[in-house]
Amino acid sequence: MRVGTDMPRANPASFREAASRFTTGVAVLTALDEHGRVCGMTANSFVTVSLSPPTVLVSVMPGRMHRAISATGRYCVNVLPEHGRDLSRHFASQPNTGAAPDYDIVDGLPRLSGCMAWFACEVTRHVDVSDHTLIIAEVSSCDYRDTTPLVFFSSRYHLGPAGGSVRGAGYKRRTFPYSVSSGRSSRVRALHEAAYRRGHRRAWDRRRRAIVSASPRSTA
Repeated sequence: MRVGTDMPRANPASFREAASRFTTGVAVLTALDEHGRVCGMTANSFVTVSLSPPTVLVSVMPGRMHRAISATGRYCVNVLPEHGRDLSRHFASQPNTGAAPDYDIVDGLPRLSGCMAWFACEVTRHVDVSDHTLIIAEVSSCDYRDTTPLVFFSSRYHLGPAGGSVRGAGYKRRTFPYSVSSGRSSRVRALHEAAYRRGHRRAWDRRRRAIVSASPRSTA
């Protein structure tokens, strides 16, 4: 096995562009520092590791968030819904006065209001890799609600599986194109939702094919 300077390495710019083609959700890590103050950072490096016990991993660079997690041994992962773009940018060191974070303290950790899922995490291990630390933790509690996620692909925000990229100031909100009354059976609702999602997958496939066909091809 080749290691060190003998191992070839990908061009950093090409690596960044290739990695950006891996679609992820968007999460904000939050924690209380040693003085009890809330801190947070945007991350798309949130990974589930194991179901038994429930274990997750995040990648954090040295800084305030790293110090807070190291001091307390705890952090919270908040998965953002489609309207969470401004919050994501706020915690990515692009503060927006219109996106002041609103949170509740749950299980001793700051949970962002409106998040679509959250995980309270107890650190079990740190692994230093280059300029980042992989922080592995067991999940002590979690919860979720069903809504459309904020998606990050090709260095841009997207609204769910077929909402397009977010470039302007507004959001294109989507709801199911039908009304489900409380009296309808769960089977009818499931059939409607399945049909709706199939339509979204087809739209996503059309967009992907258009991107591929528009990409420059080598003539060599």
